[in-house]
This record gives sequence, structure tokens and C-alpha cells, in this order.
Amino acid sequence: MASEGEENPRVEIAHVLSVDLIGYSLLLITEQTRVMGELASVVKHTKRFRRADAEGKLVRIPTGDGMCLVFLDDPQAPIECAVEIASALKLHPDVRIRMGIHSGPVNQVIDVSDRSNLAGAGMDMAQRVMDCGDAGHILLSKRVAEDLDPFPRWRPHLHDLGECAVKHGRKISLANFYTDEVGNSQTPKKFASQEREPASAPVRHGSKGVWIAGLAALLVLLGLAAAKLLPLWQKSNGASANSHSIAVLPFENASDDPNTEYLAEGISDALINSLTELQQLRVIARATAFHYKGREIDPQRVGRELHVAAVLTGRVRQMQDALSVQVDLVDATTGAQLWGEAYERKISDVIAVKQAIAREVTQKLKLRLSGEEERRLVKRDSTNAEAYQFYLRGRYLWNKRTPDGLKQAIAQFQQAIERDPEFRSRLRWLG
Repeated sequence: MASEGEENPRVEIAHVLSVDLIGYSLLLITEQTRVMGELASVVKHTKRFRRADAEGKLVRIPTGDGMCLVFLDDPQAPIECAVEIASALKLHPDVRIRMGIHSGPVNQVIDVSDRSNLAGAGMDMAQRVMDCGDAGHILLSKRVAEDLDPFPRWRPHLHDLGECAVKHGRKISLANFYTDEVGNSQTPKKFASQEREPASAPVRHGSKGVWIAGLAALLVLLGLAAAKLLPLWQKSNGASANSHSIAVLPFENASDDPNTEYLAEGISDALINSLTELQQLRVIARATAFHYKGREIDPQRVGRELHVAAVLTGRVRQMQDALSVQVDLVDATTGAQLWGEAYERKISDVIAVKQAIAREVTQKLKLRLSGEEERRLVKRDSTNAEAYQFYLRGRYLWNKRTPDGLKQAIAQFQQAIERDPEFRSRLRWLG
């Protein structure tokens, strides 16, 4: 017989942040472990997480390919934590996530391990809010957006999206949170697909003539569509299902000085970061692409292994103040070279070289970029070449994942900030 406590569980309003790793199931088991570990480390080092945890006002629940953070104190806690997480993950471009926030009822339950846990509509709704987003999105339920709207620090960054269809035919009203530094300003794909779907005409049950007429009209439309699409299908049959996909492999350091290794890695790393900003382009994560470092490269084999249409390789040489970068873009299906270029510049032009490569890649892959996408392609770049080199050295040392490397990386990041204060927002997690 159920106890009174089980029949009338204590319910309270909680503020929930749901986090999901994009493409987690496609990773190898070892990569899943590494990526999840990086995400967990970033989350646990955010100030908002540590504060709520220390006060006993936080419940953390793993969800397989992400996590659910339940804050029991402040309705601003989830968005504060989300902003800190998004900022810190700029140094982990291969850890791609989406986040959803909702405030709603939760109650204590006993899970399968006989431990006290939380469940409830508040957590379920946060999950559904998150499911409406794509990589980089920080989506909020209407309730949360209304709670945050009175605060000047949040109001300018709340953008109404309208309704999104979720499970069981239900629709929920959402807002997209983004700033110049965090979030994803693009409309989630779920909303875009809903806008393209025509509203269905009402059907009166029992009206056989209307039903038959509607079916006949549908068949005519399908026939016309087939006539239009069949030649296109015949022309493209056998082509890659996802032609807008690329693997940027680690560039080779062609210099005699191993101390310039940071430059070769840094340019390829920066290209991955920039191209990842384009929603229409699938970019292989750094962690996966860098498995090919130091190996003999067969672009067609790489294409088969990573399921990409194009592979970008490069060689970097630095001789004092001179910079030489050779890049090649190869069709991973045929092995044909789509584009190649040799850049002979000064080291101070490294940012311009990286931007030129990114633009050429998008053009050769026949991507049509909006003005906003072109800005996103270069938004992470500094205008100070010296600061940018310190930043690249910092990234190179950070990715070594050693105590000494991390210490040196922080020193390089601080040098970058001194020369270009704009790096402070990107590296705000340094404190």
C-alpha cells in the first residue's frame, strides 16, 4: 500500500537547465568519454554551478548524452550558468551542445538505484525546449523569458521565436537567447521547417465529395512534382547525400623549428571554429580530425571514414617574419582537386590568410552565405596579429592537456588579452 508521502509527494518550483551534446551517438566510445568529460569539467568550473552546489541548491542529473541541472534558488541561475558554459566552450569547439531552460514543478522520487532523485513536468519541459534547438542554441520557455524580461541585463538578448511543435502534437512558445558572444542567432531548423509546411485545409468528416476532390488534387500535385524532380534526381543519382560536409585535417608544420607547430595547428583549428559557425555546413570535430595528424593522408579514404564530401589539407612554413601556407581542397568522392592556393605573406597577415582560406572553401563548396553568416565566419578573429599569435599558442598548449601545458596556456592567453582586450570576453573563464 502506498504511503501518504508517496501519494502526496512534495512539489516545488525549480529552474532547470537541460544540456545535450550534438552528435554524441556518432562518436567512438573513447571520444564519447573524452567529450563528456570535457563538458562536465567546463560545467563544474562555472561560478554559478559552484555557488549553487556549495549552497545545496543544485541537483545534477546525467541524461546519457548530456545533463540536467536543477537549480532550487534563483530563476536567473540557469541562464547565468548557460552563458558561462557557452563562453567556456569556445575553447572546446568540438564540444557542440544545445541548451534549454524552463521553470516548473519537480518532486522527489526514488530511482532504480534506491536513491533520492528528482522528476516532474519542469524537467520534462526543459528537455522539450532544448530539443527544439540546434548546435549553439540557448532556448527558453515563454515562462522563463517573461521572468527574465524585466531585467535590463537579459531583455535585449531575448528574441521571440513563436511556437514549436513537440511530442503528442503539443506546441510550446519559445524565445532564443543570444548575444554577440554566445548563443546561436539563427532560427532553429524545427521552426524553419514548420514555416515551410503549408497549413492543411480542414476536412469535414462525412463529406465524401470534398474528400475525393482533395485526394485528386493531391495526386495531381504529386505527379507534377515528380515530373519536375525526376530529371534532377537522375542527374544527381550516386552523388553524396551530404555534399556540404568537410574535414579540415591538421596542417603540417613544414618549418624546421618545432616551436612553430602552434601555427600549423592553430590555423587549421581556427578554420574548424569558423566553418562550424555555418549551420548549412557539417564540419568534422577537431578531436576527430586531429586523429589524422602525422599520418599519410588519402583524401578519399578520409572521406569514406568520416562520411564527408571534401577534405582540406595544408602545409605551413614560418621563416622569421615570412609565412607560407599551401592549402588543397579535395573532392573526397573522386579524389579530384577542387581548389589549391599558396599564400606567401608576412606572419602579421596570419589572420587575413585564415579568413581568405575560409572564404574560398565556402565558395568552392558552393555555399550561399547571408550577410549574417559572413560576419559569423570572422567574428572570432582579432584585429591584432600579435595578440592572435599569443592566442594560437595558448590554444596549442591547452590542447596538450598536461599540467605544465595548461599553466603555459593561461600565460599565453593573458598576453593575448593585454594586447587585445577583446579576447577578455572570449576568455572570461580565466577570471
